[in-house]
Parts: sequence; C-alpha cells; structure tokens
Amino acid sequence: MSIPRQRPLVFAILAVMFAALLGPIAAAPARASTTASISGTVTVPAGVDVTKVLVTLSYSDGTTWYSPTRNPAPNGTYSFTGLPAITGNFPSPGYSLNFDGQNIVNVQKQYASGNLADGQAAIVNTTMPAGAIIQGRAIVPAGEVASNVSVQAGREFVWSTATPLAADGSYKIVGLSYAQVSVRFSSPKIPYTFYPGVPRYSSAQVLSAVPGQTSQLADVSLPLGAFISGTISPPSGTTPSGGSGGYYQITANIAGSIADFNSGASALRQAYAGPDGSYTLGPIWPGSYLLDTTGAGTTSSGANVTFARQWFNGAFTPSTATPVIVAAGQTLTGMNETLSVGGSISGLISASTAAVAASPGGATSTLNVMDSQGYVVQRGFSDWRTPGSTTASGLGAGNYRVAFNRDYITYDFYRPDISQGSSGDTQSSTSQSVDEAQFYQGLPESSGLGAATPVPVTAGQTTTLAKTQLIQGGVLTGQVMSPNGSPLPYVNVEAFTSDGSFITRGGSTDSNGRFNLTGLTTGNYILRANQNGFATGLPVLYSGNTTDPMKATTVAAAVGATKDVGTLSYAPAATPTPTPTPTPTPTPTPTPTPTAGIPGGSTPITPTRFVDTRPSGPVPGGGTVSVQVAGVHGVPADAAAVVLNLTVTQTEAAGFLTAYASGSEKPNTSNVNYGQGQTVPNLAVVPVGPDGKITIATTSFGSAQVIADVSAYYRGGTPAAAGSFAPLAPTRFLDTRNTSGPVSSGGTVSFQVGGVKGIPANASAVVVNLTVTQPNSFGFLTAYASGSTKPVSSNVNYAGGQTVPNLAVVPVGPDGTVTIANTESGAGSSAQVIADVSGYFLPGTPATSGAFGPVTPTRVLDTRTSSGPVPAGGTVSFQAAGANGVPANAAGVWVNLTVTETTSFGFLTGYASGTTKPGSSNVNYATGQTVPNMAYLPIGADGKVTIANTESARGSTAQIIADVSGYQLK
Repeated sequence: MSIPRQRPLVFAILAVMFAALLGPIAAAPARASTTASISGTVTVPAGVDVTKVLVTLSYSDGTTWYSPTRNPAPNGTYSFTGLPAITGNFPSPGYSLNFDGQNIVNVQKQYASGNLADGQAAIVNTTMPAGAIIQGRAIVPAGEVASNVSVQAGREFVWSTATPLAADGSYKIVGLSYAQVSVRFSSPKIPYTFYPGVPRYSSAQVLSAVPGQTSQLADVSLPLGAFISGTISPPSGTTPSGGSGGYYQITANIAGSIADFNSGASALRQAYAGPDGSYTLGPIWPGSYLLDTTGAGTTSSGANVTFARQWFNGAFTPSTATPVIVAAGQTLTGMNETLSVGGSISGLISASTAAVAASPGGATSTLNVMDSQGYVVQRGFSDWRTPGSTTASGLGAGNYRVAFNRDYITYDFYRPDISQGSSGDTQSSTSQSVDEAQFYQGLPESSGLGAATPVPVTAGQTTTLAKTQLIQGGVLTGQVMSPNGSPLPYVNVEAFTSDGSFITRGGSTDSNGRFNLTGLTTGNYILRANQNGFATGLPVLYSGNTTDPMKATTVAAAVGATKDVGTLSYAPAATPTPTPTPTPTPTPTPTPTPTAGIPGGSTPITPTRFVDTRPSGPVPGGGTVSVQVAGVHGVPADAAAVVLNLTVTQTEAAGFLTAYASGSEKPNTSNVNYGQGQTVPNLAVVPVGPDGKITIATTSFGSAQVIADVSAYYRGGTPAAAGSFAPLAPTRFLDTRNTSGPVSSGGTVSFQVGGVKGIPANASAVVVNLTVTQPNSFGFLTAYASGSTKPVSSNVNYAGGQTVPNLAVVPVGPDGTVTIANTESGAGSSAQVIADVSGYFLPGTPATSGAFGPVTPTRVLDTRTSSGPVPAGGTVSFQAAGANGVPANAAGVWVNLTVTETTSFGFLTGYASGTTKPGSSNVNYATGQTVPNMAYLPIGADGKVTIANTESARGSTAQIIADVSGYQLK
C-alpha cells in the first residue's frame, strides 16, 4: 500500500502538468475490481462550516480523467467509494485530492496525493487552518454592472476561485495562505485590471496575505475595455493550418519600452482567428498597441510553411509598425491583414566547456532576431550539448541583427520557509547560462547593438549563419542580509545597467542568503535585491547598501572572472563610538542672516532628486504624490516656487502630470503629457504650498512612476525689483482646440498675457508650458515676443500624431502678447497648440542677485554644424556668460536643449563647466527620436555650460542643440 502524501499546491500543479503531458499512451490493463475507497476527516477552525468545503478527487483509469467531488458531513467526514486501483509514476501520482474553501469559508487550500491498490480503503485526513482575507471595493465604469465583474487573488498562474463583486462593488476574498499575492479584476467588458488599477501583472502591487488577518484595500477604478476586430488572410497559394487555439494568433502588445517588449511584459492580450480568418480581440485597456499576427500553413504542393510575423499595417518589425489606438468602450473594426511567407535564420551555437559542465541536464540558449532598434522579432532555441541547430522562423524579408544568449529563463520554485505543507507559495526567480551574451559575429554584448552585423532574410528562404562559439561570462557572487543582520533567503537579486546597455541578469539567494549571477559581460553593473517585493515589508536594496537608486554604487564584472561583492545589507551600519571632545567655550549666537537675494529672485542648487516613486511604487491613475521642497536640500523655508525637472516613466496608459502648490485646487493644466510605456521629461516652475510642499497629480487610466529633480528656487515675498519672478497657479491661456482651430504649417497664433489673469501689463517675460497635439506631420514650435522677428530656434519638436509638451521662458511683446509659430514639414499640415502660464517676470534692467533678464531666443550650440555628434559618455560645452546678450556676471541660463539623430537610447545632463556631473537628467530619449526640454543650468567659473551624453550603446552618438532665452544674475 502506498502512503498518501500531502503536498503544497505547487506540486498539485506539477502533477496536473505532467499528467497532461504524459497522457495515456496505450490502453490501460483491465482493473481487477472497483472496490477501493478513499475517506477521511476534514478539520477546520471553530466557527467554520465544514460542509462548505469542496473535496475534489482527480484520477485517470488510463483512458479517461475523472474528477468527482464531495462536501464533508457536519462532522467533517467524507468518502469516495467504488474506485479502481489508481497508480502513477513520480512526479505524477496516481490520484490527487484537493480541499478547497471556494472563497466561501476562510480556510487555506490543502492537497494530498498517492496511489491506490485493488480493494484498498485509504484514509486521508487533513487539517485546514484559517486563511487570510483581502477585501475592498472596485468602482465599475458605466456600461458594465458590478455582478458581471469577478475578482481573484493569486500569483502568476495560480489564482483563487473567481468571485463576483457585490452590487456596490465591494468584495471579500477569503482562504488565502501566507503568501505574496496580487488582486485582479475582469469581466466580458473589463480587461484584466490588477490592484491598484494597472493593466499588467508585473506592475501590480504585491500584498501580504497573513492567516488570521484581514487586509483592507483602497478603492480601485476599473476601465471599460476596448475591442479590435478584423480578418486575417493567408499568403497567396497557401492554406492556413489550425493549431491548438485557431488558425492565426493575434497579440496586442502595449506600445511601450523595448525592454518590456523583449521580456514579453508588453503582450497584453491574445486572440485566435477561425478558419475564415475573422477575429475579435479584447477586452483590452484603452491605449496604444502594436498588433502582431502569426500563423502557419501549407502550399498547394503540401509543403509546410511558416507565415512571417506581421505587424499592423504590413510591417515586419515592431519599430516600423503602425500603432493601433483604442478608446474606452470602443470596438475598432477593419484591422485586416494579408500575411506573407516567412524566411528563417539558422545556425549552430556551441557553449563553453564551463556552460556544459554547469548544465548536465542540457544547456539551452536563445537566438534572438532583432530589428535595427533592438526589438526582438523572433527567437530560436538550441541544445548546446549536441551542439544543436538553432532556427528562428517566421521572419519577413529584410535585414536583422542577431544576438545569442541575451534571454534569461523565468521559473517558479517552492518556498519551504513559508509553505509548511499547506497551499504553499511559489516565487519567481531567474537563471541563465554561465556564458556571456554575444552579437553575431563573435561580438561581446558590450559592443552594443549598433556594431552587430546585419543579416539578410529572403521570404521562403533560410539564411545560415556561421557557427557561433560562446565564451564564459563573468560572475558576481555575494550575500543578502536582513535588517537584523541575518542572511535573507529566497530573495531575487539582479545585475543591471541604468542605461539598459546590458541585459539584466538575475538569480535568487539560497537558504544562506548567497547569490550567484553568471553570464556577465565586461563592464559596470548595479545590483538590486528584492525587485519583485517578495521579501515582505522590505524595499528594493541596491549595491552600496542603499534603497535610493540614485545613490547606488556600480560593481565591475569581467568576462571569465568571479568576483565576491560582499554583502547587500538592510542592516544599518554600525555607529562608531564617538570620541569625547572638550566642551567648547560658549560664543554669542549670531543674528540669523536673511535668505540672500531679492523677493522673487532665483538661486540655483545642485540638481537634487526630491522624489522618485520607483522604490516605493507607482502613482495610481488619478492619484497624487506630495513632496516637501521648502526647508530641505538647500531650499529655504520661505521659497515661493521651485524649478524642477519632472520625468514620468513606466506608464501603464496615456495621460498627463499636473504639478501645483500643495493645498490648492488642482488646475486644469498639464506639465508632462505621455503615452503608454513612454519616458517623458519636462521642466516646470511650481509654486510652493503653505506647508512647504508641491503636489503632482496623474490623470490617466493607469499608474506611472514619477521623478522630480529640483535645480533652483525662487525666494518668497512680494516681488518688486526688476527681473524678479512672481509665480502663478498654472493657468490655461491658449487652447486652439477650443478657439481658432489648428495652426497651419508656416502659420502663427498669438495670445494676450500682459494685463490679464493676474499678470501686470508691463511683464517682461512669462513662464509657459507649451503643448502641441494632433499634428499631422513633423515640425517644431517657436515662441517669441509679438512684434519681433521670429528667431532661429525651437521650443517644441514633434512628429506626426504626437502630443509633446515643453516649458518655455518667452519675452512679452510691447502689446502684451506672445506669438507661437508652427513650422511643419508638409504642405497643408497643421497642429493644435496649448499654452499654460505659471508665472511672470517684472520689467526693467536686472541688477540684483537672482534677478532675471530675457534675451531674444538664440541658438548657442548645434553640433550638427560644429563639432559633430556627441558620443556615448562624451560631453560638449558652450559659452554662456558674456555672449549673446548674457552678461558676464550671470549665474545661470534658461536653455532649451534638443537631442536629435540619436543612435541608441539615453539621456542628457546639463551642469556648470568644471564641476562634477550631477546624478540627474534633463532630456531622456530613445533611438531615432528628436526630444526637446527646457533646462535652467548653472554657469561654470569659465563662463561655460557642459552637456553630458549618457547613451546605452558603446559607439552610439547624438546631436545636441541649445537655444538660450534668458539668464539669472549672480
């Protein structure tokens, strides 16, 4: 007789998987009898109705799967009778028993399994301890009813029983084990929405479900989903083949970052088309998507073919695809595609001796086929020990870059420290080869994508690569320590680069808190622990033993070498015993000196990061984050306004940020407009609230991470001196969507600022956030004083269909108006223009420290016509003081920085020449983008300003343009 085994849920999943994979190969031998039985007693906590527990028996007689169920009697007993002998082979047991509270009673799930002999009466008792409870309320949009919406708690592929919302949107999920879980909502009209209101599991808030405790969650707003439909047609002369899901697979990928796309995190929803090629995909979140289709078929001669993976509209690569934009509740029809026959790339990959020795079960690598921007189009896999042929098929005709070993495999493993034989928990971890990643042919990962050899592909043909020999990469090893100084087991650790130049390598600590990260290229990495939040209550920890990513230190790795980096510790550093010092002779307390400068005068500070939500979690859609700015980090308590660079990143849906004085009503303006998955910066001048804080609000269906770097402040008091600044609550002065209509190519639009909405008639300049939207071509805006000649400069650069904001300091014309000129590329093209004013400067010749002086916007730097592109890691400087109307005693300049002709992604940082580069950014950009952003930059002792270019790929470059529009006096 086999003894029944109780196991955690993860083994139940494995059992089902293996049973499904192995299946019956041949008819089972005839059973001698059906007289066996399984019975037992279910014990639950006092007060729990045991009859609500559902006991499910799963087994197969060799040809059919059976799943009878029972509810225990009031005394907890249950039984299954008339059973045949049930046997299996490890890891698939003969039968499994699942004890489930079904989200009706608060008990943790239990699982048992075993084999059953002819005539055996097996006894399987189980104890179901009390579970954890999560409850809250969901706000359901118009067009859907609450009872249609289901809610679940769980992890990855293991979720609790779906429960409908109550009529008021409230919910209660019971019976959860001690684990890290997420909560998700869905209905036929509402896409998967994860708490606290995001579309992806990877961005969901991780919650601790503690037995015997109830977690009350904040309200979460659910979006009304959108749908996409169309018809897929096979290539001429072929017939599609039906697969497990249908004849074609259609995937909606969030139009976000390359990293998310390549990791699969951008794939939001899939659908399958039937024999006629018609499909409907949804519900999906409103937003922008890259829609791709795959399939296979046969030719008229019976040959098998793989169709090229194709993006809308007829594109073979993600970077050239036309984004598909859908709104809440919309059904977008007519998304039709006619596919093409695909080509292939094939080659042999050989691992290093160390990789083969480290993978006795078979070392596996990926062949990544990438487009010129770094998007992974297709993948192929290889068994190195053969060595095996690796083929990536379904490629459209064109040129591609090929990379090897640039993926890591995510898997789940059992947590013995918290499972204790009940429902258990699993934790995602990562593993990868010990070999370094490469680009074809033989180029190390550190060479960068731009150095990779283009590989041509022809439809219906296979391009064969030369054999690739991988080499052993570097290893970083160490230990993670908990706050009490003990080793921290089962926590994930990753090595990454802040600019994304190397693939992130990951692993997890063992029972002694030790980690081992392999396959590293030669270069500098940042380490982070607990990125997935599975170490309950602890933030992400970075190398340098800091939770502030801006203070993280880098760790050098070298190919073929192993380096012990010591410990990553949450424990505070030991405080040395202070050495007694003699009591000093008391001296009179000096009278405090008032803050230097005039009321309304500015003072620069070293650009300092005041807020970064990434360690603590994103700001939910419709949420706010407030930050103390007055009285900290060099900003005085009487500051009236601050100059800060706002950056939004990891955005779950399109939206905008609004920054304003804490305690005041949120204005109907925007500072940063962004799309789904974008990283967008913009300078802002923000009034400070009475409590010394500013508030940043998100207006979006999804969450976003927010970063704010302060570079200067304006002193409080009533501005009176020439050049002093008076902040205003951000106010919309112009919106052509509601007035004159779009501004045509070559056209202008003017608006009154002097003498209206609190601005004096004689104001010399205004601080205005310009936003361009609905452009049908590419071009740029130039803002200047009405009545003057349009300068050769730009304030906002944009492409067709983009919404782009940028701050500008604009002189005011004699008539009190400002003019905005639209320079677009296409005849008959146009763009809508929005202007939000947040302050003004008093007129007169500036003569006091901190006073502002406007200048006609002047181009002071354009590397396209001077020094040439700035390489990755390079700098370029320009003369600011004593030139172009800026006096020699200027402390800083207002400059519009524009980056263009970028060959990789990265960011620009401006700072005073001769000083240390600060840990902040002014302009963030992606490959091929043109991005502007206003900056207030201090001037060095030599009168110059330096711009540093931090790009992701070695050998990459960017062109930099700088237009100065004003200055501040020392």
